[in-house]
Amino acid sequence: MDFNYKNVLIYGYGISGKAVEEQLIKIGANYKIYDKEIRVGGGQYVLKLNAHTLKEFDLVVLSPGVSIFNRYVKLAHKLGIKVIGELEFAYMFLDTKIIGVTGTNGKTSTVGLITHMLSLAGYQVQSYGNIGVPLCNAIGKDLDYVVCEISSFQLESIENFKCDICAILNIDEDHLDRHKNLKNYIACKLAIAKNSTPNDYVVLNDDDYECNRHKDYVSGKLMFTSSHHVVEGVYAKDNAMYYNNGIGISELFSLADCKPKSKYLDNIMCAVCIAKILDIDNDVIIKSIKTWNILPHRLEFVTKNAGVTYINDSKSTNIHSVKKAIDSVNGNIILLLGGENKDLDFVPLVATLPRNIKGVVTFGKSAKYLYKLCKRYCVNSYLALGVEEAVIMAHKIAVKGDTILFSPGCTSFDEFSSYIERGEKFKQYVFDVVSDEE
Repeated sequence: MDFNYKNVLIYGYGISGKAVEEQLIKIGANYKIYDKEIRVGGGQYVLKLNAHTLKEFDLVVLSPGVSIFNRYVKLAHKLGIKVIGELEFAYMFLDTKIIGVTGTNGKTSTVGLITHMLSLAGYQVQSYGNIGVPLCNAIGKDLDYVVCEISSFQLESIENFKCDICAILNIDEDHLDRHKNLKNYIACKLAIAKNSTPNDYVVLNDDDYECNRHKDYVSGKLMFTSSHHVVEGVYAKDNAMYYNNGIGISELFSLADCKPKSKYLDNIMCAVCIAKILDIDNDVIIKSIKTWNILPHRLEFVTKNAGVTYINDSKSTNIHSVKKAIDSVNGNIILLLGGENKDLDFVPLVATLPRNIKGVVTFGKSAKYLYKLCKRYCVNSYLALGVEEAVIMAHKIAVKGDTILFSPGCTSFDEFSSYIERGEKFKQYVFDVVSDEE
């Protein structure tokens, strides 16, 4: 394609910003970099943004961490400067077919399974996007498909970007500190399909309230997944999974084939639907499910000691994920909840906690807020400073048959650098308290 921009500003110099820079160097474009953390003088760095410095550029490329509500982004728009994100920028140069997945929860797991399925089916395929590998890195590669995990942060700045097949797993309240309100957040999620044509497929979770409510506003050829009723697409019924292509219905396989991973049924159905759209054989689909390696920190079994089970769900950073985690556990639960809240309202969660929640241990920056909320709704609650103290408290409370469920519902940044570090520390603290009793 022709790139007709003379001067480009890369706004944000993390992984995505550096990937944009590499592409600009390849095509010989003029560019400069702005990142508030960078204070390096010289010709390639902009130390301060204002109307005067912005007028130098005719294109601004945002890293996902830069909000469209940022004052300099709004100023650029006001000055008539084109502003796009790294995803849109990469799309300008990409001629590979794209499978895109978004949703409040389950994106990474689903992208991993789709990539695994296509690879076993013989396709040349790689994963990109919100998994930590910028889409720019796919430019020029000889691939049949790129499977792209796409966050709301990336979708808020797209213009022409579209997928050949896209999926929305679920939509629930999240990242309101970034998107201002739920309406904006939902609009970002739906944007993955806004440019879809009648030749493109859009897979929606028909069991999800917001996906179902907005399905009439989604462009493209709609397919659905459901574990409750018959849909055009993939559904689970009577211990089997079925595919309905709109012409006929065929049984794919027994749910016993994915029973060990039944907690991920929604993710599996989405991946299977995309596989059937691509006419992948059932044997390949079953093999891929059986050999699929689920990533850590997602309902991860840690250990069972003295009859108490410990589950690490550190990836849980919103209310929707906490609910899913609770639903996945049988028997009494001691829930570890806390971290740094993203302006989410936890009242609907706490007010409707099921009876098998034996107690809630709150921790981190949101500990007092969550503790008081639990007290208001007569939920047994315990206040801890951080994750380590929360583990010690939960361990003391637990008796044989209980599950200690670490599903924080908040981000980790008050105490840790990432949910990964938080999850690893949780496991370490668990083994510490367990070994102290041996």
